[in-house]
Amino acid sequence: MWAISDLHIGEKNKKYDDFHADKKLTEFLLSNPDKSLIGVGDIVELWQGDWRAIYESREELFDLLFSKLLYWVLGNHDEDIYKYRRHIPVEMCQYLILNSTIFLHGHQFDIFNSRYKSIGKAITQIAGKLENIHPNIDHWLSTLQDKVTAVGRYGDKRDYAKNAAAFAHGMKVDDRVITHVIMGHTHKKEVLQRKDILYQNSGTWIGEKQDITQF
Repeated sequence: MWAISDLHIGEKNKKYDDFHADKKLTEFLLSNPDKSLIGVGDIVELWQGDWRAIYESREELFDLLFSKLLYWVLGNHDEDIYKYRRHIPVEMCQYLILNSTIFLHGHQFDIFNSRYKSIGKAITQIAGKLENIHPNIDHWLSTLQDKVTAVGRYGDKRDYAKNAAAFAHGMKVDDRVITHVIMGHTHKKEVLQRKDILYQNSGTWIGEKQDITQF
């Protein structure tokens, strides 16, 4: 079984599209004949694009991806995909529990994507417009936002593993204790032990990275 997140696939050949690993993703999907993949949020970039246009620009890739996805756990950038659920052959959810593992995207632990969601979304959309000036300005602004607030994905006061472990600690489902958290959002692939909780982050496919988490 594999977990994948934060591809942020946009409309191909548009300046705001940060996904450039079509070939590598296709190769990975074809190398796994079974339907054994769980998407852990931000698979597509709906804050800067329209789903219909995104799909049509990469129809073959999406059809292959959907043939491998068991579940699609929604993130902050792709939660609106739920409106198109009748046309997408993948079960979608806000979080997923399998055996003793909980899957969630992780934006729930980010102040600008939970309490102040509209602000975080507005920053991303403004950055998308500014990409006409520089293609990576959205990442620069995201990093700047996090450094200024010290509560974002790079902030000293924000430990996503600690918060995820605290969230899952003591959680029981059908008399089974949750001992494993898999999430994305931070774009940083990690495996950490936080007391009785194993934390794994599935990383990202933005830039030069093509991260996959096996569990």
